[in-house]
Amino acid sequence: MRKSTWAALVAACERQRLTPRLLATGCVLLSTLIFLSESASADPPAASKSRFDTALQNILILERPGQDGYATFWDGNKCIQCGRTKGRGLRHEAAGTLMGEAMPKFDQTPDKPEPFGFKVSWFAVKASDPASVLDALQLGEATPANWASGLEAAYGRSHKDDPWVFISPPVSGWVFVVGFSLPCPTIESHPEIGRRFDILFSRLMGRFDDVQFFGSYRVVDFTAWARGLKGIPMRVFAWSGSDGAVLANIGEQTPEEAKLGFPDLSGLSPSDAGDRIFQIAEQQNAEESALIASGLSGREARARLRRNGPHAFVSETDVVELAGLWSINPMQLDGPPGLGLAARLPNNLAQ
Repeated sequence: MRKSTWAALVAACERQRLTPRLLATGCVLLSTLIFLSESASADPPAASKSRFDTALQNILILERPGQDGYATFWDGNKCIQCGRTKGRGLRHEAAGTLMGEAMPKFDQTPDKPEPFGFKVSWFAVKASDPASVLDALQLGEATPANWASGLEAAYGRSHKDDPWVFISPPVSGWVFVVGFSLPCPTIESHPEIGRRFDILFSRLMGRFDDVQFFGSYRVVDFTAWARGLKGIPMRVFAWSGSDGAVLANIGEQTPEEAKLGFPDLSGLSPSDAGDRIFQIAEQQNAEESALIASGLSGREARARLRRNGPHAFVSETDVVELAGLWSINPMQLDGPPGLGLAARLPNNLAQ
């Protein structure tokens, strides 16, 4: 984006007493699309400012009950968008080379639940409707979305620099908050990310009796889970294989973790928990070698070890199975067609 174009828009916004606010609006977009000749450099600055002013006045002055307005400017290189919020304030932002990159398309045709759970994070909240969960998260406005389009936005496949979360319709009494960019629990490293997770976790625990968090990303061997009951964080754990470290370890091991063969790290600091995991791994490697020497294949040896005791490293499959024991396995969803809500995740709360 050319600096002169951006400066002109900012100046125009200031003249309209614009207050920048990162609020998503789930409204009908009334767009005033202004094309600046063939390129921004071909437009004199005065002409640019005049067009900015005209468009901003249009969305500020015209009354459209129940609707917000947007003005979009093209400088021959980038799109710049300015929108009016519910309180008649304005926000401005720079978008990508195509506006579709900044705003996902949401289908509002109800559809049946779609499975998810790998390479993503999510909250599972004991709640009856997505609107109450949105309100507790304090994410502002949202737009209705079905499972397919909501999860597409939550995974961020088409707009990686514009994080969204999908707040699902209830499934058997649980509402999911799904997002690739949701922050994870971490104490030993990345404290800012840990602080962001604590904010969202606390907001949900302040409203709902049972709040759970799960996440995995096998590319970096990341797994995490947490559970809060009646406002108290009972269990919080996160592991990063790429760092070779436990990021967080709070609370006692739950019976469900023990049932799945997770290592018991109760009472250990993250550093000591990491040491314990590697001790178990070394022991299992020695046992696996002995079993292979006795005539078993490597697969048979590993399967026997998993049946007979805890396994050092938890996989993405283990995470969704734990979710199934605590609440619902998101890979095995079933329910009637419905609509959830899609909301932007502010950058100061994203991973």
